[in-house]
Amino acid sequence: MTILAIGISVYDSIITLNEKFQIDSKIRIQNQYDFLGGQASTAACVCGKFGLETYMISKVGNDEKGSHILNAFKCMHVHTNYMQVIDTYKTSYSLILNHQDIGKRTILNYQDTPIFPSYSLPNFIDFLLLDAHEEQIGLQALQTFTNIPSMLDAERVNELTLKYAKEVDYLVCSEKFAKDYTKLDILPENYQKILYKLKELNQKYVVVTLGENGLIYEYNNEIKQMFAYKNKVVDSTGAGDIFHGALAYALHEKFNYEKALWFATITASLSLSNYGGSSSIPTLESVYTIFNNTKEETITFPLPL
Repeated sequence: MTILAIGISVYDSIITLNEKFQIDSKIRIQNQYDFLGGQASTAACVCGKFGLETYMISKVGNDEKGSHILNAFKCMHVHTNYMQVIDTYKTSYSLILNHQDIGKRTILNYQDTPIFPSYSLPNFIDFLLLDAHEEQIGLQALQTFTNIPSMLDAERVNELTLKYAKEVDYLVCSEKFAKDYTKLDILPENYQKILYKLKELNQKYVVVTLGENGLIYEYNNEIKQMFAYKNKVVDSTGAGDIFHGALAYALHEKFNYEKALWFATITASLSLSNYGGSSSIPTLESVYTIFNNTKEETITFPLPL
């Protein structure tokens, strides 16, 4: 049983700051954490760490950051046979400022000029996990593997993301994507309208992740909000990506849909107590301990008139 993830791989560095950030000033760094980031990459690491046969398709440069990323995948048991290491490409990286005084982040991201290498696909996979960063190979995979489940991590509204969104089985989108696409504020009184507008884009399964407010989804003709599992928040970097990976794992393992959402919610919440994206993925045992001893809390909204 095999997961294939396709998307961006990023070298991330988190710097923690205890002082108020001011322009034209000198601020002492408290700590620095370096780790593998990127939407599909972090999600792939969840699947690999949780014991699924997992392959990653993305590109890195032939540089120190690219080597770090490849080694991180190896540590997470993610196969990199189908990745491309490109001499003329600089590995994507992000500098993440963690403002501990206000509990917020500032992300500075670098991406090189787009390059579209020639990738090949594995012969057999059982689940396809995508972000909207590798256009040609992602669409090729959707056209090749038409009889398996597919999921999109929809972060921003753009032409490629919308193209993917119409094709996948599970459209799991950020609060920002939902707001930008529907032109509605993400408020309880708008949840029904938001989901029905998104269902026009994708007729199958649609989920909107809301961070500390959990998520909203439609299931069996009901609009529901599932509340987050409460946990101490140290750093939220990569929590959404970890949610996607854990949801892919649970669906791959044939969980009931709502149980799969709850499993992913717990996994993402546990990651909040550590720094980083892939470096904060909890153990499978710790997730199951909570999953087996808790029940999801949801509320149901009436259908719109």
